[in-house]
Amino acid sequence: MPEQKKILFTGLAAAGKTSILRALDQDFIGMHQLTPTKGVEHSKIRIFGVDIFRWDLGGQDIYREKYLEDKERYFSGTNLIIYVIDIQEEDTKPNLEYLTEVFSALQEVSVSPIIAVFFHKYDPRILLTSPVHRERMVTYIEEIDGMKGDMQVWYYPTSIYDLPSLVTSFSHVFLQIFPQQELLAKTLSEIRVNMNTPALAVADTSPFIIAKDCASDIEEETVKEFERRLLGMTRQFKGKTSSTISWSIEPFSDTLSIVVFAFAVKSEVYVMTGLFEKDIFREDDSIRDFDGRAKEAIKSIKKILELFYA
Repeated sequence: MPEQKKILFTGLAAAGKTSILRALDQDFIGMHQLTPTKGVEHSKIRIFGVDIFRWDLGGQDIYREKYLEDKERYFSGTNLIIYVIDIQEEDTKPNLEYLTEVFSALQEVSVSPIIAVFFHKYDPRILLTSPVHRERMVTYIEEIDGMKGDMQVWYYPTSIYDLPSLVTSFSHVFLQIFPQQELLAKTLSEIRVNMNTPALAVADTSPFIIAKDCASDIEEETVKEFERRLLGMTRQFKGKTSSTISWSIEPFSDTLSIVVFAFAVKSEVYVMTGLFEKDIFREDDSIRDFDGRAKEAIKSIKKILELFYA
């Protein structure tokens, strides 16, 4: 039976922890009417047949003191900590002070989770117009790198107004707690090269991006549009079950099509999505060849995904 995993979402009050969880769950109703989390809110998702328990720790002073007083209860058994920082808040000191206390708590209970710092509320308008927030993020990274010791810390700018980026960030760091992800990433990279596609990804129907590989010369805007489209196309398979491989195709640009292949692993549906030259789909022979190569690629992906369930 696969072991369960525990993820802590922590940080100061009003940093955006609960809104991140709601966005990841595609639950946007009442998003702007959220009230501060009182104590801890628990939720559970299931990925690769593993129960993922998510602890949303309220960030008010009274609750943060409680977590640090009862370290064993809140921090033991943690596989991943997502520390959320409101990048629009000018005063960096309180965030750094509490993160230092979290580091100390982890050392005292002898756990070594992967830690991700989400520089949240890094909204698209800020990304385009405000160098101040970028400089603040760099300052945070320098400070945290200087105090983290041997702990593994990843950094991501996030925003609920850029859902593909948020999903990609969470997916990337979450996969680090599964050792099988290295083999999957290597295999997907090889498949992308063999199939001559600039972008290829594997996701479930949450949608949760399990692996993604892009050519080094692909433009950033193309990658973002690819992520946006794959998340949208993946949702059409949610709730469906099938033991056969099926695929659908839509225009992506003047020269490229985006293709989604759906397949099942352990009764759960997964998708492989890629960008391919439109010319491939003009003749029957090239379509049959493409279909055959895609099915062989999916067989390789399925074998690795089955390892996540072991």
